[in-house]
Amino acid sequence: MEFMKLLVVDDEALVRQGICQGINWPEYGLKVVGPAADGLEALEIIRQEKPDIALVDIRMPGMDGLELLKRIKELDSGIKVLILSAYDDFTYAQAAVKLGAFDYLLKPVEREELIEAVLKAKGVRREEREKLKEEERLKALLSQSLPVLREKFWEELLRENSLSEEAIKEKAVFLGLELDTSTGYWGCLLVELENLRPEAGEEEKQLSLLKLTQALGEFFKARGIRAYILTQPNYRAAVLVKVAEGEEREWEEVAFNLHEFLLSAGHEVSAGVGSLVRLNKLYRSRKQAEEALGYRFYLGRNSIIFIKDVEPPQEDFYPDVYEREEELLPLIKRGERERALKLLQEIFAEIKRAKVAIPAVKWWVFHIISLLARALYELGEPPDTLWGQRDIWQELESKRALEEVEEWVKELLSLFLDYLEWKKGNKNKWILGKIYEAVEKRYGEADFNLQSLARELYFTPNYLSFLFKHLTGENFTDYLTRFRIEKAKLLLKDPRLKIYDVASKVGYTDAKYFSKIFKKVTGLTPAEYRDIA
Repeated sequence: MEFMKLLVVDDEALVRQGICQGINWPEYGLKVVGPAADGLEALEIIRQEKPDIALVDIRMPGMDGLELLKRIKELDSGIKVLILSAYDDFTYAQAAVKLGAFDYLLKPVEREELIEAVLKAKGVRREEREKLKEEERLKALLSQSLPVLREKFWEELLRENSLSEEAIKEKAVFLGLELDTSTGYWGCLLVELENLRPEAGEEEKQLSLLKLTQALGEFFKARGIRAYILTQPNYRAAVLVKVAEGEEREWEEVAFNLHEFLLSAGHEVSAGVGSLVRLNKLYRSRKQAEEALGYRFYLGRNSIIFIKDVEPPQEDFYPDVYEREEELLPLIKRGERERALKLLQEIFAEIKRAKVAIPAVKWWVFHIISLLARALYELGEPPDTLWGQRDIWQELESKRALEEVEEWVKELLSLFLDYLEWKKGNKNKWILGKIYEAVEKRYGEADFNLQSLARELYFTPNYLSFLFKHLTGENFTDYLTRFRIEKAKLLLKDPRLKIYDVASKVGYTDAKYFSKIFKKVTGLTPAEYRDIA
């Protein structure tokens, strides 16, 4: 049991003794401290023992009960003071209550009445202590949550219908942020990672974002610039910087230097830079930064774009783009590769020059891909013949720059034109012969696969895979594996060769993986096959 402390203050020794010893206070969860014969002695005990409850005589020499009560109130200690008085005087009682006395008891006080009054004070004191503990616990939690609350505060400033200046000041003080809302300007710079692999997992992407925010922090810390950095959706970071009035040009210099620093540190990023605004209008700069970052579509990756340099995009194509499209389709259908690719390049150059809006560009590209798909159907083949399980629309949506879209469309167009050439039947036997020749020559190379073969023969992997399957009825990868295992069988007949030597000679760097593939194809491990052979 946790005991509360009880202090008895009375100038009469018999009274002190009677109260302290005449009642078994530990039985009620109370420990007697002191006692004290006057107010000054009581104050010293209060400072040392910090009692919870005090029984105080109102009339004492030196410092009386009312003066002691006044001093206790000044200490703000939470002590519950019960006044003991031999005078049934309303003026005394009124003064005691005004000074914060918990109760006013008349001498001689009955034992049960005294115990009841003290226990009542104890109950109130316990509730106050529990409430104080809860407040302290909540304050500790609040202190731990301050970084999150500060980030929410900045996020709120980045949303439209933002806070008033008065609300900003109030919240900033609460969060311990030194913000002067009456002077200077604020700008938002939005940084986006460019080198995230599409197949990367969430952990890898978040780790890349964390490295970026750390680099941003290092940049500003090294230059003594106060900046606030927030992570944003789509693996972006928002940088908020204050610029003093009259030093607006410094904002552009900071942005340029930051972008150069990030690129030199190996971070592939593009950045959009908003204009300078007052703090309560920071959401405007954030919106402008996002708009500027979108302009990267025309300038390419690893760009820095200022909103002041952004021209409004054209909402649609110029008529001559549609006319060029009408020229393109016949060239594609006739299989005129060189002319078709050249015309496609000219169309994209016009799109870039005219700054056609991104949605319009992607719609037009998807329209072209749809026409290629329809042409395949007309040739009696579904689009999956060339594209397999690729999500064409998702691939298009993932392109962040116009030059990437152009290269991607050229790849699909080349795949289609490769198919047309195959359909004519001019190269079938020659290509198949080249494939067999390459396998015979390079099967022992660990990095020899469909992709490297396609590069060697100047075809796309998808087309080469389709062609081989169409001509032989077998997947190229299966054929290469079977070929390597047949060569391995011959090598295993030589007892001087270790299993890992055989694996290495047929293109496998991992002997365990080789053994697994060997058993999958033959039903035997290499060692078992060697014993039989």
